Amino acid sequence: HQLLAFSRKQETTPTRIDLNRAISNLREMLTRVIREDIQLTIDVAPTPATVLLDRNDLEQMILNLVINARDALPAGGVIQIDIAQQRIDTTNSPPDLAVTPGEYVRLRVRDNGAGMTPDVRAHLFEPFFTTKEVGQGTGLGLAFVYGTVRHHQGFVTVDTTPEVGTTLALYFPLAVGPVTDALTEPSPPNAGRRPQGVTILLVEDEDTVRAVTARTLSRAGYHVLEAATPAEACALFDRHASDIDLLVTDVIMPEMHGPVLAKRLVAQRPDLRVLFVSGYSDSLPTLSTGATEAMFLGKPFTPSRLVATVAELLGAPTR
Repeated sequence: HQLLAFSRKQETTPTRIDLNRAISNLREMLTRVIREDIQLTIDVAPTPATVLLDRNDLEQMILNLVINARDALPAGGVIQIDIAQQRIDTTNSPPDLAVTPGEYVRLRVRDNGAGMTPDVRAHLFEPFFTTKEVGQGTGLGLAFVYGTVRHHQGFVTVDTTPEVGTTLALYFPLAVGPVTDALTEPSPPNAGRRPQGVTILLVEDEDTVRAVTARTLSRAGYHVLEAATPAEACALFDRHASDIDLLVTDVIMPEMHGPVLAKRLVAQRPDLRVLFVSGYSDSLPTLSTGATEAMFLGKPFTPSRLVATVAELLGAPTR
């Protein structure tokens, strides 16, 4: 999704969004992806900060920025998010960018972490550039942020000092008119029947995807247990086996692939239903047992499609 969006091949639906409300609504999800030794603060603008953006793009940009800030704080610290309106003209525009003068909304994310050297700063927004260990990052997160902001006639500034911290500021043109995004998910089929006491075990090793998926399912009324690794999933399943109705698992993961994990859990609970998700495959993996209902959902997927697929799978008759 990030690579397609960076090249603008991914379909988006821009709407007028008040960043004050949007970011405030993301607080719970952001709190889940940072650690307990990191303090998160959010300061909103005194007046509506309306921009024209796709809401899913906005959520992914914020998650990327906060996760990067988290990773720059291995010993803990502070992440500050603030929103403000600012007029940009020739006196305060970045000297190395062609910026149209006017009213902008500034979304700023600061951390007091490791900071960056000038060499790292010079390559920061290049696709696939990353300083993280193999398997810890794709190098597409900030490229996606930069590409999305520029596509919406905005710009990005970076202020960073090694061992002091980093501030990334996203500037979007102020959108004229009332807010058109109600910050709610489209209603899936059978949305009138709210799930009652349904528990989902979600296994996803990528923090961003796991946070968005968990939030989508929680919004739909499901109780979600999150695991970043198959080992965590097995431990959660041992404690809650009788309560879990559905396993939602990535197919390709470190330690153990999704089909192997599903086989292990289905052996304990033959009636367990399984939803495989993957961006590396387009078909349902084969389980050695036919005693369970299973479906496949390819990445990227929309929140409404995820909820509809889960509802369909849970509504399927048992064999």
